[in-house]
Amino acid sequence: MPSIQLPPGVYTFDAHIIGSLARVTSGQERLDHGVPVTTAAFQEPFFQEWEVLPEGPGYRIHLADQEELHLVTAEDRLWVSDSGQPSIWTFEKTLGGIHILSEKGLRWRSRYLGGQVDVTTPEVLPNQIWTVRRVRDTD
Repeated sequence: MPSIQLPPGVYTFDAHIIGSLARVTSGQERLDHGVPVTTAAFQEPFFQEWEVLPEGPGYRIHLADQEELHLVTAEDRLWVSDSGQPSIWTFEKTLGGIHILSEKGLRWRSRYLGGQVDVTTPEVLPNQIWTVRRVRDTD
């Protein structure tokens, strides 16, 4: 499917996990490659908003309130880090939502609620489909 364009702004990303919806959130403890990016239930008070900005052929994504903390991939997983090169992402419309793809064509995947978001080869699975909600303009 062709890429879709997002206006710069602050967004939330909601995973389509079978049986529930979950919001992409940054963990709290730093590990080897940064802070793991996971999914959390809507009712939990802790969730994140992400700023999406055009960069090259895609978009750079970072925590809305901390521009130096951007999304990166390492070991086929999604991390928030203040070091390394930010990953560049594109968005594709699909039946039921949006696929979020890396520069290498790998998709975000949420295997289960509370699990770290994987970056994996494309498959026809509902856990690779996301809802992208615009919250507000960039500051």
